[in-house]
Amino acid sequence: MSATNSDEPIDIFWTGGWDSTFRVMELLHLTDRPIQPHYVIDPRRRSSGMEILTMKRISRALIEEGFAETGRIEPLMTHQREAIPHDETIDDAFQEIMRSHRVGNQYRWLAMLVKAEGLDGIEIGIVQGDRIAAVLEDHLIESNIDGCPTMTVERDAGDVSVLFAHYSLPLARRGPLELRKQAKELGWKGPLAKTCFCHTPLSGVHPCGTCRPCVLMLERKGEAKRVGWRGKLRYWLIERPIRLLPKAVSWRIRQSQEARAAARSQKEA
Repeated sequence: MSATNSDEPIDIFWTGGWDSTFRVMELLHLTDRPIQPHYVIDPRRRSSGMEILTMKRISRALIEEGFAETGRIEPLMTHQREAIPHDETIDDAFQEIMRSHRVGNQYRWLAMLVKAEGLDGIEIGIVQGDRIAAVLEDHLIESNIDGCPTMTVERDAGDVSVLFAHYSLPLARRGPLELRKQAKELGWKGPLAKTCFCHTPLSGVHPCGTCRPCVLMLERKGEAKRVGWRGKLRYWLIERPIRLLPKAVSWRIRQSQEARAAARSQKEA
Protein backbone atom coordinates (compact mmCIF):
# COMPACT_ATOMS: atom_id res chain seq x y z
CA MET A 1 0.00 0.00 0.00
CA SER A 2 1.24 3.47 -0.74
CA ALA A 3 0.01 6.22 1.55
CA THR A 4 0.07 9.94 1.10
CA ASN A 5 3.34 11.79 1.73
CA SER A 6 1.57 14.45 3.76
CA ASP A 7 3.63 16.11 6.48
CA GLU A 8 0.71 15.80 8.88
CA PRO A 9 1.56 13.30 11.64
CA ILE A 10 -0.50 10.19 12.27
CA ASP A 11 -1.87 10.22 15.83
CA ILE A 12 -1.78 6.92 17.68
CA PHE A 13 -2.26 5.74 21.25
CA TRP A 14 0.98 3.92 22.14
CA THR A 15 1.59 2.06 25.38
CA GLY A 16 4.83 0.23 24.65
CA GLY A 17 2.82 -2.99 24.42
CA TRP A 18 3.07 -5.50 21.58
CA ASP A 19 -0.05 -4.55 19.59
CA SER A 20 0.46 -0.79 19.58
CA THR A 21 4.20 -1.18 18.90
CA PHE A 22 3.41 -3.47 15.98
CA ARG A 23 1.18 -0.76 14.56
CA VAL A 24 3.87 1.91 15.01
CA MET A 25 6.25 -0.32 13.03
CA GLU A 26 3.61 -0.98 10.39
CA LEU A 27 3.06 2.75 9.92
CA LEU A 28 6.82 3.24 9.56
CA HIS A 29 6.78 0.51 6.92
CA LEU A 30 3.70 1.62 4.99
CA THR A 31 3.88 5.42 5.10
CA ASP A 32 6.36 8.27 4.90
CA ARG A 33 4.52 10.37 7.44
CA PRO A 34 5.59 11.42 10.94
CA ILE A 35 4.03 9.47 13.80
CA GLN A 36 2.70 11.26 16.87
CA PRO A 37 2.32 8.86 19.79
CA HIS A 38 -0.03 9.70 22.66
CA TYR A 39 0.00 8.21 26.15
CA VAL A 40 -2.26 8.78 29.16
CA ILE A 41 -0.49 8.88 32.53
CA ASP A 42 -2.78 7.19 35.04
CA PRO A 43 -1.63 7.37 38.69
CA ARG A 44 -3.62 4.19 39.34
CA ARG A 45 -1.60 2.26 36.76
CA ARG A 46 1.57 0.87 38.32
CA SER A 47 3.07 0.13 34.90
CA SER A 48 3.08 3.74 33.66
CA GLY A 49 6.75 4.39 34.44
CA MET A 50 7.85 1.14 32.82
CA GLU A 51 5.71 1.77 29.74
CA ILE A 52 7.13 5.26 29.15
CA LEU A 53 10.68 3.95 29.56
CA THR A 54 9.90 1.07 27.17
CA MET A 55 8.62 3.45 24.48
CA LYS A 56 11.81 5.50 24.74
CA ARG A 57 13.94 2.37 24.41
CA ILE A 58 11.95 1.08 21.44
CA SER A 59 12.10 4.47 19.71
CA ARG A 60 15.90 4.41 19.99
CA ALA A 61 16.05 0.80 18.82
CA LEU A 62 13.91 1.54 15.76
CA ILE A 63 16.39 4.22 14.69
CA GLU A 64 19.49 2.15 15.51
CA GLU A 65 18.15 -0.91 13.67
CA GLY A 66 17.13 1.07 10.59
CA PHE A 67 13.35 0.91 10.93
CA ALA A 68 12.93 4.67 11.39
CA GLU A 69 14.77 7.86 10.52
CA THR A 70 15.66 10.25 13.32
CA GLY A 71 12.67 12.49 14.05
CA ARG A 72 10.16 10.26 12.28
CA ILE A 73 8.58 9.32 15.60
CA GLU A 74 7.75 12.59 17.29
CA PRO A 75 8.24 13.10 21.06
CA LEU A 76 5.65 11.28 23.14
CA MET A 77 2.64 13.49 23.89
CA THR A 78 1.41 12.70 27.39
CA HIS A 79 -1.99 13.41 28.91
CA GLN A 80 -2.87 13.32 32.59
CA ARG A 81 -5.88 11.15 33.29
CA GLU A 82 -6.90 13.33 36.21
CA ALA A 83 -7.09 16.36 33.86
CA ILE A 84 -9.48 14.77 31.35
CA PRO A 85 -12.81 16.64 31.56
CA HIS A 86 -15.80 14.54 32.48
CA ASP A 87 -18.45 14.05 29.80
CA GLU A 88 -21.90 12.92 30.91
CA THR A 89 -22.95 11.66 27.47
CA ILE A 90 -19.91 9.38 27.21
CA ASP A 91 -20.36 8.23 30.80
CA ASP A 92 -24.01 7.28 30.16
CA ALA A 93 -23.08 5.39 26.98
CA PHE A 94 -20.34 3.49 28.80
CA GLN A 95 -22.68 2.50 31.63
CA GLU A 96 -25.25 1.26 29.10
CA ILE A 97 -22.68 -0.90 27.30
CA MET A 98 -21.56 -2.29 30.66
CA ARG A 99 -25.06 -3.69 31.17
CA SER A 100 -24.32 -6.40 28.61
CA HIS A 101 -20.51 -6.41 28.20
CA ARG A 102 -17.62 -6.13 30.62
CA VAL A 103 -15.27 -3.61 29.06
CA GLY A 104 -12.26 -1.78 30.44
CA ASN A 105 -12.85 1.54 32.19
CA GLN A 106 -10.09 3.06 30.04
CA TYR A 107 -12.49 3.17 27.08
CA ARG A 108 -14.62 5.65 28.99
CA TRP A 109 -11.92 8.20 29.77
CA LEU A 110 -10.08 7.69 26.48
CA ALA A 111 -13.28 8.65 24.66
CA MET A 112 -13.55 11.74 26.87
CA LEU A 113 -9.96 12.66 26.02
CA VAL A 114 -10.48 12.20 22.28
CA LYS A 115 -13.55 14.44 22.38
CA ALA A 116 -11.95 17.10 24.57
CA GLU A 117 -8.72 17.28 22.55
CA GLY A 118 -10.34 16.93 19.11
CA LEU A 119 -8.31 13.79 18.31
CA ASP A 120 -10.75 12.53 15.69
CA GLY A 121 -9.17 9.67 13.70
CA ILE A 122 -6.53 8.74 16.29
CA GLU A 123 -5.47 5.10 16.04
CA ILE A 124 -6.07 2.67 18.89
CA GLY A 125 -4.71 -0.88 18.99
CA ILE A 126 -7.82 -2.99 19.52
CA VAL A 127 -7.10 -6.43 18.04
CA GLN A 128 -9.58 -9.05 16.86
CA GLY A 129 -10.18 -11.35 19.82
CA ASP A 130 -9.90 -8.61 22.45
CA ARG A 131 -12.87 -8.50 24.83
CA ILE A 132 -13.92 -5.10 23.50
CA ALA A 133 -13.75 -6.33 19.88
CA ALA A 134 -16.96 -8.29 20.40
CA VAL A 135 -18.77 -5.02 21.17
CA LEU A 136 -17.48 -3.42 17.97
CA GLU A 137 -17.68 -6.31 15.50
CA ASP A 138 -21.20 -5.71 14.14
CA HIS A 139 -20.56 -1.98 13.70
CA LEU A 140 -17.19 -1.95 11.90
CA ILE A 141 -16.89 -0.54 8.40
CA GLU A 142 -13.93 -0.38 6.05
CA SER A 143 -12.52 3.12 5.85
CA ASN A 144 -9.58 5.08 4.56
CA ILE A 145 -8.03 7.79 6.70
CA ASP A 146 -5.46 9.96 4.95
CA GLY A 147 -4.54 7.15 2.57
CA CYS A 148 -4.34 4.39 5.18
CA PRO A 149 -6.90 1.57 4.96
CA THR A 150 -8.43 0.94 8.37
CA MET A 151 -11.68 0.15 10.17
CA THR A 152 -13.99 2.63 11.84
CA VAL A 153 -17.25 2.34 13.77
CA GLU A 154 -20.53 3.38 12.18
CA ARG A 155 -21.69 6.81 13.28
CA ASP A 156 -25.25 5.60 13.89
CA ALA A 157 -24.49 2.70 16.25
CA GLY A 158 -25.88 4.36 19.37
CA ASP A 159 -23.82 4.02 22.53
CA VAL A 160 -21.05 2.18 20.66
CA SER A 161 -20.66 5.18 18.36
CA VAL A 162 -20.52 7.58 21.30
CA LEU A 163 -17.44 5.77 22.62
CA PHE A 164 -15.72 4.50 19.48
CA ALA A 165 -16.80 6.35 16.32
CA HIS A 166 -13.88 8.79 16.48
CA TYR A 167 -11.13 6.16 16.35
CA SER A 168 -9.20 4.54 13.54
CA LEU A 169 -9.13 0.79 14.30
CA PRO A 170 -6.62 -0.76 11.85
CA LEU A 171 -6.20 -4.02 13.81
CA ALA A 172 -9.84 -4.66 14.74
CA ARG A 173 -10.32 -7.46 12.19
CA ARG A 174 -6.80 -8.85 12.40
CA GLY A 175 -5.97 -11.47 15.01
CA PRO A 176 -2.77 -12.07 17.01
CA LEU A 177 -1.64 -15.01 14.85
CA GLU A 178 -1.90 -12.93 11.68
CA LEU A 179 0.02 -10.04 13.25
CA ARG A 180 2.77 -12.28 14.60
CA LYS A 181 3.14 -14.00 11.24
CA GLN A 182 3.53 -10.64 9.51
CA ALA A 183 6.02 -9.43 12.13
CA LYS A 184 8.12 -12.56 11.65
CA GLU A 185 8.08 -12.27 7.84
CA LEU A 186 9.18 -8.62 7.99
CA GLY A 187 11.93 -9.18 10.55
CA TRP A 188 10.38 -7.11 13.35
CA LYS A 189 11.17 -9.56 16.13
CA GLY A 190 13.94 -7.46 17.71
CA PRO A 191 11.99 -4.29 18.56
CA LEU A 192 8.84 -6.24 19.43
CA ALA A 193 10.79 -8.34 21.94
CA LYS A 194 11.41 -5.11 23.87
CA THR A 195 7.69 -4.41 24.42
CA CYS A 196 6.13 -4.45 27.90
CA PHE A 197 3.01 -6.28 28.96
CA CYS A 198 2.64 -6.50 32.76
CA HIS A 199 -0.06 -4.34 34.39
CA THR A 200 1.37 -4.50 37.92
CA PRO A 201 5.18 -4.86 37.66
CA LEU A 202 7.10 -5.68 40.81
CA SER A 203 9.18 -2.69 41.93
CA GLY A 204 7.93 -1.03 38.75
CA VAL A 205 10.21 -3.25 36.64
CA HIS A 206 9.71 -7.02 36.89
CA PRO A 207 6.63 -8.83 35.43
CA CYS A 208 4.32 -9.91 38.25
CA GLY A 209 3.26 -13.26 36.78
CA THR A 210 -0.35 -12.94 37.95
CA CYS A 211 -2.01 -10.19 35.87
CA ARG A 212 -3.86 -11.26 32.73
CA PRO A 213 -1.12 -10.17 30.25
CA CYS A 214 1.52 -12.07 32.26
CA VAL A 215 -0.63 -15.18 32.30
CA LEU A 216 -1.17 -14.93 28.54
CA MET A 217 2.60 -14.61 28.01
CA LEU A 218 3.25 -17.67 30.17
CA GLU A 219 0.72 -19.67 28.20
CA ARG A 220 1.94 -18.50 24.78
CA LYS A 221 4.49 -20.70 23.06
CA GLY A 222 7.98 -19.22 23.13
CA GLU A 223 7.05 -16.18 25.27
CA ALA A 224 7.19 -17.53 28.83
CA LYS A 225 10.86 -16.59 29.31
CA ARG A 226 9.95 -12.90 29.07
CA VAL A 227 8.05 -13.15 32.37
CA GLY A 228 11.24 -13.99 34.27
CA TRP A 229 11.78 -16.20 37.32
CA ARG A 230 9.98 -13.88 39.75
CA GLY A 231 6.85 -13.84 37.63
CA LYS A 232 6.93 -17.59 37.06
CA LEU A 233 7.27 -18.25 40.78
CA ARG A 234 4.33 -15.97 41.62
CA TYR A 235 2.27 -17.59 38.85
CA TRP A 236 2.66 -21.06 40.38
CA LEU A 237 2.29 -19.90 43.99
CA ILE A 238 -0.61 -17.46 43.50
CA GLU A 239 -2.34 -17.70 40.12
CA ARG A 240 -2.54 -21.48 39.72
CA PRO A 241 -4.10 -22.12 43.17
CA ILE A 242 -6.70 -19.39 42.54
CA ARG A 243 -7.75 -21.16 39.33
CA LEU A 244 -8.69 -24.27 41.34
CA LEU A 245 -11.22 -22.35 43.45
CA PRO A 246 -14.92 -21.92 42.59
CA LYS A 247 -15.44 -19.06 40.12
CA ALA A 248 -17.31 -16.86 42.59
CA VAL A 249 -14.50 -17.16 45.14
CA SER A 250 -11.71 -16.62 42.60
CA TRP A 251 -13.53 -13.55 41.23
CA ARG A 252 -13.70 -11.98 44.70
CA ILE A 253 -10.01 -12.67 45.25
CA ARG A 254 -9.09 -11.05 41.93
CA GLN A 255 -11.23 -8.01 42.74
CA SER A 256 -9.43 -7.69 46.06
CA GLN A 257 -6.05 -8.00 44.34
CA GLU A 258 -6.94 -5.27 41.85
CA ALA A 259 -8.15 -2.97 44.64
CA ARG A 260 -4.92 -3.43 46.60
CA ALA A 261 -2.83 -2.83 43.47
CA ALA A 262 -4.77 0.37 42.73
CA ALA A 263 -4.31 1.55 46.34
CA ARG A 264 -0.56 0.91 46.14
CA SER A 265 -0.35 2.78 42.84
CA GLN A 266 -2.13 5.84 44.24
CA LYS A 267 0.16 5.81 47.29
CA GLU A 268 3.27 5.56 45.10
CA ALA A 269 1.99 8.36 42.81
